[in-house]
Order: sequence, then structure tokens, then C-alpha cells
Amino acid sequence: MRWAIGILLVSNLTVFLWLALAGPEPGTVQTLPQPDVGNLKLLSEREPASGTSSRPVDTPSELAPQHQAPKLDVAKPLPRVELKSSPKPTTRPVAQAEPEPEPEPEPEPQPELESEPEPKAAVEPPKPMPVVEPKQTEPATLCWELGSYPDRPEAVRAAAELPAGLSLLDLVESKIEKVTGYYVLVPAAPDRTTARATEARLKNQGIRDTWVFPSGELENAISLGLFSRRANAERHATRVRKLGFQVELREKARATSIYRLRLTGPDTQGNALSLEQLDAGKARQIDCPRNAG
Repeated sequence: MRWAIGILLVSNLTVFLWLALAGPEPGTVQTLPQPDVGNLKLLSEREPASGTSSRPVDTPSELAPQHQAPKLDVAKPLPRVELKSSPKPTTRPVAQAEPEPEPEPEPEPQPELESEPEPKAAVEPPKPMPVVEPKQTEPATLCWELGSYPDRPEAVRAAAELPAGLSLLDLVESKIEKVTGYYVLVPAAPDRTTARATEARLKNQGIRDTWVFPSGELENAISLGLFSRRANAERHATRVRKLGFQVELREKARATSIYRLRLTGPDTQGNALSLEQLDAGKARQIDCPRNAG
């Protein structure tokens, strides 16, 4: 009988432990059924039978090993025990080979921080210079002299026909010695008798056009002709020399007046062209008088 009770207790414990370890589904509560053990009595409560020894029987507690499960009062119903779901045993992960550590990237070089320059004193920007528009320079005023003209009427007519841009400053008259011809002469003799003798010999040689100067600078000289062109005078002088006579040429001049125009105007290309066309370029630049322009 003792063994039956022990087996029953061990079975209950086994079932309890199995249920506790397996655990119900989450959120469910299970109640153990009450064991059907009948009307059990402890051995100590039983009356001894007749003819038996009065030695007390060893109680199960004495027979049980030192570490025995606690006694259960089978007469009372077992209380309902709410079984909490125990956490499932965690499976230990299989150790895997650790990957080789990747090489750490080299740190990027940090730019050196330049020391901040000391603040300089604020410098005011230079004020803009006023824009000065260049003045349009007027061309310089020049002066020219145009001419000469042999008489005054011709000079006046030229002044009236001046092109635009040129203006008349003055009409200037000048006195000059003008050559009017060329003498072919036999030099003056020391006296009139000698001069007449030489004239007679010239006529004997065929030189008929002769005349003895009676007075003046050419007194006692013999004129062989007056020529307006120098070339003609030289040709006649050569012919007389070949006859054995001493001959010379002398210019005949007289005082006469010539006229020039003094002009003024701006130094422009148009005026330069106009002056070239006047009198075939006889104009020449001169210094302007103070009152010119």
C-alpha cells in the first residue's frame, strides 16, 4: 500500500512538471482533475488486527527518503492553479565565424585653421572722380600769303573769289626791280671818239643796229640791240664775238609794283586743298599778325 501511494505521488508530480514545462497555449487556463483514490486512510488511523504484533508500523515518512515530496491531503480537493505560460526556452544561437573587421578609413585631414587676422581700421573707399568730358578742340588758325599779282585789279579780283573757309587779312603792295629786257653791249670807250670809231668798224662787218650812249651809267657804250628774251640776246652776242669784238649782256630793269594777298583760316584739310588750287600753289604759310582771327 505504501508503494501504491508513492507511485501515485510520483505520477502526479511527473504530470505536474510536464504540464508546467510544456505550458498551455497563451491566454488559456487549465485545471487538473481531482484524483480518484477512493476512501483512503492513513496506516496510523487503522486499528491493529487481532493476533498481530502491537509494534507500530513505520510511517511512510520514515520509509521515504530524506528528500521526499510533501504530503498531500487527498481528502480535500486540489485548488485550481492558474498556470502562467512560461517563456519558451531560448535557443542559443550557433556561434558563427566572426567576419574579419574592415579596415577603418583613415581620417580625413582637417584643414588647418588660420588665425583670424586682426581687424584693420575701416578705410573709406575713394570718392569717384568727377567725369570731365573732353572739350572739343577747335582747329588752329593759320595764315598764308598768296601771290604775287602784277597789278592791283588782278589781286582784287582774286580776293573776291576766295573759297569758303578763307578770309582776306590784307592786300600788300611791294616795289621790286623788274627786268624788262636784255642789252647786247660793247663796253663803254674811254671817250666819244673811240666809241665812234668802234661803231664804224661794226657797220663795216654788217652790224647795222648800233647806238652810242651819250650819257648816264652807260655813257660811250655801244648798244647792239635790246632783247626781251635772254636766249635771243646771248645768241646775238655770240655772233658779234666771232667778228672780233668784245661784247657783254646787261639786264634792263625798272622799278614796278607787285601785289600779294594775306589770308587766314582754320587749319583744315579743305582749306589746304583750296590753297593748292589757287594760283598753282603760290600760297605760302606765314606768321599770323596779333590781330588775326
